[in-house]
Amino acid sequence: MSNLSVINTVFSEPFPSRKAFAALRRRIEEQLSSGGFSAGDPFPSEAELVRTTGLSRDTVRKALGELSREGWIERRHGLGTFVGPRASLPISRRIGEGVERARMMGRVAVLGSWFWREGIGWYTAGIMESMENAAEEAGVSIEFLGNRGVDTATVRRRLAQTHPDVLICLLPRAEHALIIAEAQRLEIPTLITGTRLVDIGVPAVREDGAQGARLAVERLVQAGHQRIGLLAWTEGGAWIFERRRGYLEGLKAAAIEHDERLTLWLDRSTDANSPAEAESLGLRNAQLIGRYIQAQRPTALVITASGITFDLSLLVRAGELRVPDDMSIVQFDQAFNIPTPDLKDPTCIALPVGEMGKQLIQLARGAINREPIGIPKPIPCTLVEGASVARIG
Repeated sequence: MSNLSVINTVFSEPFPSRKAFAALRRRIEEQLSSGGFSAGDPFPSEAELVRTTGLSRDTVRKALGELSREGWIERRHGLGTFVGPRASLPISRRIGEGVERARMMGRVAVLGSWFWREGIGWYTAGIMESMENAAEEAGVSIEFLGNRGVDTATVRRRLAQTHPDVLICLLPRAEHALIIAEAQRLEIPTLITGTRLVDIGVPAVREDGAQGARLAVERLVQAGHQRIGLLAWTEGGAWIFERRRGYLEGLKAAAIEHDERLTLWLDRSTDANSPAEAESLGLRNAQLIGRYIQAQRPTALVITASGITFDLSLLVRAGELRVPDDMSIVQFDQAFNIPTPDLKDPTCIALPVGEMGKQLIQLARGAINREPIGIPKPIPCTLVEGASVARIG
């Protein structure tokens, strides 16, 4: 479609005397969203629009500024103005029950952590693999919006420019509430994983941590253990207290009296700002765990995060603890990246990352179809048997 056809359509009616920039912006947006345009097509320049509309340069510049920020157009210095990525949503044709039907391919933007140094690369990789497998069948394309470490202003600008149909935040942090608020302003449905931001009312796809902790206690009780400890981060996330609740429920179901001295709270070494700081925190945690074991004499541990298992492994490396001969453990997370042969295959409570990815795509497709999302039910965890539990008694 030519520049002239855009101009003829946009300016076929006079502009109102008040808020003319909003009317200009709306007309251009309606024209570009009607189809027939591709990203990179030439678009009328600011000077052309001033000349043909009779509007002031400030009015035209304000309208084009908003259209540029939201991705409808792109202004390239020295080259001109072009149609932006938001104007060219792909269309897929699918065959269902012998009847051909057209459906717009939904665009899902993902904000997640892609680096193992943050300790959760396995989590993102598992969810993304499952999402990718489910996306084609659901008629959904997946776009990379940014890494969790990218500053929020950059991500908010990208979000406004590309304007996906759905935003998915994997394990968002507190600062990502600003990005979610921007998505809500742009009327982009948003999904998150985990429990860190569940109190802001965004649908969260997550594991059932309480059920997983009950599984861990049940497995240890089956092996004859009665003095079962709990190691947890001091971070005040809902997921930690959910797993602690499941631990307490597991003890109660086994008729084991709870002893609060068997719970050890540790600072989170995986959130350190440097390798040196992480090493220092890890060593301190290992020393705390060693003193705790000597004082409380547990025979088994439920470990609420694989990062704590890493700290405990320092005791194994130093020859101060043998697993499972001296201590049986069941850890949360299927992150088998412990740098010691003694703990390379721990029995674990595996998070349902595969099911989480499928559910994210299903909910995203529903949101694209303008169906209500609701609050998803937590997905059960599974116990994966390893070599870190020994029978006693």
